Amino acid sequence: MSTNLEMRDTPSGSKNRVESRGTRLSTNSNLSAVASSTYIERPISELEYPASNVLDGIYDNGCKRVKVYSSVNEKNPWLEVAWLETITIWRIIIYNRYECCGFRLVNLNVTYKNNRATGICGFNPGFLSRDSDSLLFYCPPEAHATSVKLQIQSKPGQLMEMNLCEVEI
Repeated sequence: MSTNLEMRDTPSGSKNRVESRGTRLSTNSNLSAVASSTYIERPISELEYPASNVLDGIYDNGCKRVKVYSSVNEKNPWLEVAWLETITIWRIIIYNRYECCGFRLVNLNVTYKNNRATGICGFNPGFLSRDSDSLLFYCPPEAHATSVKLQIQSKPGQLMEMNLCEVEI
């Protein structure tokens, strides 16, 4: 399977330097995020790490522990970002946590959906994922979508945690 993936370090302020050839969805867009689960830190703080954190516009060194999305340890955790209208998506950028857990974005499948049709933008085996990396997936020219889904493909009997900072379409 071809990966259509480009990994790069994320220097401070670099989010606006990535070329966009299609519609750019950001925190000002009508986006929603749902996930397979949400990690809640118990019993001390009751701090929650919801899917909506991937749409808050906070990335780089501002994206530390409390501004991330995190699932519980589970089989095949996923996160889906959706919007109201069908758009052409050219690329998807995933911003990894700044200070932690880059190694968790392994076996990551990135797909898009338009009504009932699903297509693939890429796969990240994650061998070299590090803290503060951004993962850039190029989608095929015919990628017309109403949502994007990120899913970690767990190995048999393995539980994984999805943990990331921001998703940009």
